[in-house]
Amino acid sequence: MSDVVLKGELHTSMGDLEEEKELVKEGFDTLVLEGQASESEYGWSDGWFQISISALFWIIGRVYVSKDILRDLAEVQETGLVFTRDADSDLLENTPFFMQVFSALVFYTLVPGSVAAGIIFPKLWGAVILFCGFALPVLGIRIYNTQRSKGDKNRDKIIADKIADAAEEGDSVLAIVGESHSEGVKKHLPDSIDPDVRPPAYSRLSKPHVKEVAFPFFEMILVLYSLFLVVSSVMLRLAQFAPQL
Repeated sequence: MSDVVLKGELHTSMGDLEEEKELVKEGFDTLVLEGQASESEYGWSDGWFQISISALFWIIGRVYVSKDILRDLAEVQETGLVFTRDADSDLLENTPFFMQVFSALVFYTLVPGSVAAGIIFPKLWGAVILFCGFALPVLGIRIYNTQRSKGDKNRDKIIADKIADAAEEGDSVLAIVGESHSEGVKKHLPDSIDPDVRPPAYSRLSKPHVKEVAFPFFEMILVLYSLFLVVSSVMLRLAQFAPQL
């Protein structure tokens, strides 16, 4: 068994989860998983990001495959568990101020704008714009931190450092990361670590993956549409009461 196995995955793939369960059972000393180790603490000016990331993951959680079983297996086998970030708020803290402002403007433009779009056009378009209002700020920050950030604020380097720290203690390490991170993490690992890189079980557009996500995706659309109706109702009520204040 390699000292470090770097498993790239599709976060929506049951095939990858099955492979990962078998890998964990091989008895690694440390398991590195994408996610936050503790709950985030946000300042008063970060409320837009807290709402955005919470709503986004609540919506797409229907499509994402839970990794709870991997945590349970690690606990049973007394495998050390390391997460790739201390908290989700680290994503915002590692982002330059101009990118934070731009992302906030996208949120404050698209989320209220989705209500207006739902009045003028079919409500489904309003739901799509609402989703973009939640998704684009978070995805923009995540992509910026991966592709543009340098040094210790680069997401791939942060993950690579977590792996290297575990490996330095002589541990065998299984690191499970999104497919888009695999090459970047490998590049940032020290020369002394030559990871065994495992690709996803199958591609995004493969028949098995499409079959897996078809129903959850439909469920996600229903959840998004329901959330849009709630947001629209609340904002319209606030607009009615605003002149009286």
